[in-house]
Amino acid sequence: TAGKAGGALGYDGLQGAILGIGFDEFGNFSTTEFGGAGGPGLRPNSVVIRGAASTNYTYIKGVTSPQPLAVDTAKSRAAAVRHVAIDITDDVLNVSIGYGANGQPVHVIGPLNLTAISGQPTLPPTFKYGFSGSTGAATAYHGITNLVVSGLAPKLALQVSHQGTFTAGGTGSYQVAVSNAPAAGPTISPVTVSLPVPAGYTVQSA
Repeated sequence: TAGKAGGALGYDGLQGAILGIGFDEFGNFSTTEFGGAGGPGLRPNSVVIRGAASTNYTYIKGVTSPQPLAVDTAKSRAAAVRHVAIDITDDVLNVSIGYGANGQPVHVIGPLNLTAISGQPTLPPTFKYGFSGSTGAATAYHGITNLVVSGLAPKLALQVSHQGTFTAGGTGSYQVAVSNAPAAGPTISPVTVSLPVPAGYTVQSA
């Protein structure tokens, strides 16, 4: 279940949480009263990063949004749309926001190395995404549309070694090892490796 309502944005109190990214119109997510440990105090119109539950949701970083995160005068969803892109690659976080239906992405957070944050646990091999919206004493509409969640592509490497001197009439063997980078995405289908055999060599087995 979500964490506390109001200025906590549903994050403070979320059990097992690893990382919280708040898009905060009113600014309470940057306070210790609502957001968690640390923070500069009330910071309206901010994008804020808070740490894991094990750190008491410690304040990590916050920036003022270059344009309003909320459009309180909007009469339609299209008039208030904000397109957010959150990218975590090799434990490095980047956040961009497109303001308006056709707004170009504006980079607002990052690159932020999540492994270099004191006390912050390393990202687990798998985790869940969650979304929440809160308004406290105010009234507002929050909606999520056109959500796309994509994993990282595999990053395969090939290592070839051999045993034997491969003299004329002799024998030897090759070893071919395929590996995937630790921070890369998994393969979802069989991997095929082809190794050309030099002229004059005869393959006996594979």
